[in-house]
Amino acid sequence: EKQQVSEAHFLFSGMEGDCHGGITRKSDSRMLKQYKRNTEVRNSRQVSILSSEELAEIAERMGIPAVKPEWVGANMVVGGIPDLTLLPPSTRLQFPSGAMIVVDAENHPCRYPADIIARHHPEARKGFVSAAMHKRGVVGWIEAEGVVDLLGRWSTHRFSLPLQLTYTWTDARFTESFVSTFEPWGNVEAGDRMPYVSPHTAAAVLGYVRGAWAVDASFRWAAAMGWGEPVAVADAGVRWEFRSGCEVRLQATNLGDADAIASYRPYGARPIAPRMVRFGCAFAL
Repeated sequence: EKQQVSEAHFLFSGMEGDCHGGITRKSDSRMLKQYKRNTEVRNSRQVSILSSEELAEIAERMGIPAVKPEWVGANMVVGGIPDLTLLPPSTRLQFPSGAMIVVDAENHPCRYPADIIARHHPEARKGFVSAAMHKRGVVGWIEAEGVVDLLGRWSTHRFSLPLQLTYTWTDARFTESFVSTFEPWGNVEAGDRMPYVSPHTAAAVLGYVRGAWAVDASFRWAAAMGWGEPVAVADAGVRWEFRSGCEVRLQATNLGDADAIASYRPYGARPIAPRMVRFGCAFAL
């Protein structure tokens, strides 16, 4: 088992004092398709990185209170990247000191951590490999040296472009004929469309997320509700998390200052909100 430390010296040979360090290493079973076993190869597995969120998932799957990082041979544990294991190869993790880790590949689970876990939870001896599949983090190599504060913040040279598209078709009709006491309706025939209900609505949301910054833009459209005009509204916003749990936000709604009717009932026609720009801060206590 490994021991927790507050900082680490990352060298071109790996994490100082760690058993997985070295510029080169002997090839193992993972590389049998490329080399004979024990061939001297470049060490791209100098550092093992896991996420606290994925460790919690592994423990839940195994039915035990926790899986400690030292039990599974981790060099680093990070928070805030729930799907750390899915980081693509060549993702770079940058630290304030200038140290840089390059992700090589997913770290597939093996039986050795299971033996250590079994010392603390004998009932979970056989559950680790399946519970940790695609959850055991990544391995990487040191591209730039430096001292790393393992209790501090750092960033990934990675971005995401979340996209969400939705469409709803509503075919609301009367099933019986009647004479309405509500004058605007008058004589209603079976099969007539329900008023005030848009038959087609659609929305698209596109975002850009990188590090502590997030930008998003959205577009909403609704077909005419039996009369009147269609509604089309665009919004945009930006968010900056300047420290853990603390962020500032700038949001602009109805960018085109559309003047459409949002609803006719109850209480008559009501327009959508005009163009607005809002600024706010959020703090987690």
